Amino acid sequence: MTKKTFLLCDDAALRTNSLNVMRLFFATLVVFSHAFSLTTGSDAQEPLFLFSKGHTTLGRLAVDAFFSISGFLIVRSYLVTPTIDEYFRKRVLRIYPGYIAAIAISALLAMLTVDTPLHFLRAMIGRESVLDTLTLKYGALDAAGRSFVGNPLRSVNGSLWTIRYEFLAYCCIAAYGLFGLFRFRALWLFVVTALLLFNGRSAAFLGESDVLVEFVAFFAAGVTAYVFRDHIVRSRTLAVGSLLVLIAALRLSPWLAVLTPLAATYLLLYGAKFKVPRAFAWARTTDLSYGVYLYAFPIEQSLIYWFRMRDPVLLFFVALVPTYVLALMSWQLIERPSLSLKHTWDGTGVHVKTDVVKAT
Repeated sequence: MTKKTFLLCDDAALRTNSLNVMRLFFATLVVFSHAFSLTTGSDAQEPLFLFSKGHTTLGRLAVDAFFSISGFLIVRSYLVTPTIDEYFRKRVLRIYPGYIAAIAISALLAMLTVDTPLHFLRAMIGRESVLDTLTLKYGALDAAGRSFVGNPLRSVNGSLWTIRYEFLAYCCIAAYGLFGLFRFRALWLFVVTALLLFNGRSAAFLGESDVLVEFVAFFAAGVTAYVFRDHIVRSRTLAVGSLLVLIAALRLSPWLAVLTPLAATYLLLYGAKFKVPRAFAWARTTDLSYGVYLYAFPIEQSLIYWFRMRDPVLLFFVALVPTYVLALMSWQLIERPSLSLKHTWDGTGVHVKTDVVKAT
């Protein structure tokens, strides 16, 4: 069986995939989903919320996809990076510069809507807020003052809370790998099975998965796809089956949540092998997804506050322009220059790893 029959199994496939375009699509989907809750104060009218009988939303589904793709790419990054120092340097450079810039922009937009801007500013540059920012803790923006008064929802940037858990997932990969456990693929299979069953049990008892348990399950499914990448074949039949599992999970038994992370991850990697449309060829070297995810929420909040927009579809389309502009500026001026620093450092940390392809 040739390599071409597997999912993203070699470096050439990883360089020519469409994952960047997919991540941009999912980031845009979050913008669309948030437009409904921000204009109405709840998810009651959100399309997937209605279809799934309240089980999930397009935004939550998109974040699940982010965690799945992240699991696949991050474990690869860990296994090909020679030292733990360099691994964390890469992760910090990818997360923190854009995040801090988004905090600053969100604070500025919120400050324009408060009665006491100076008090808001002092709160944001205070020790507690700075510490919250450095630890990726969500809530400093909302605690700084009464902003966006009159909006159906008052949160300044409700997208930021997932970033901390993304970074914690990076730490878990490093901790697991430091013990050399990735060399034992049977052990990882046990771990991911336990996580998937826990996600299914959570969904069965709560009616929907606990959101953090769900994110962990999707991240673990992405890790599994990389760990077993030389065994997972590219099959149209499996792709169709995975799609049917996802659709059934939205309408039928919550216990199907046991399978949804694996099914979604398979579909994502199956789709990633398709060629990037020529109109999106730029996405291979320009990653706007992180910026779109970080900036859209406060932009939508500002549009609702200043222009009293109450139509979610109109809000979505109007918000896309400034969101994409800020995302592009973030990539060009902050994220890409920061990422270039990872190539200028020669780490000396000790990090012994075993390629899971050769492991048992």
